[in-house]
Amino acid sequence: MKEIRFISLLDHENCLKHYGSYIKGNTVWMVMEFCLGSAADMLEVFKKPLKEEEIAAIMSKVLLAIKYLHDNRRIHR
Repeated sequence: MKEIRFISLLDHENCLKHYGSYIKGNTVWMVMEFCLGSAADMLEVFKKPLKEEEIAAIMSKVLLAIKYLHDNRRIHR
């Protein structure tokens, strides 16, 4: 429940949105925004290392999300 409460309060363009949660049996299901792919997916598809510019673009978004979390006294595990 703490995780759901934490995620449901996030409101930043670089954090996935939480649309709701429900319990079925002993399992908690969380409905989240769809994420098209990851850097690992890109490496697998293109079969070559990312360019420095691509890494910088990804990391700038990650750092903005982490800054948002820290500004709101939250941490990413």
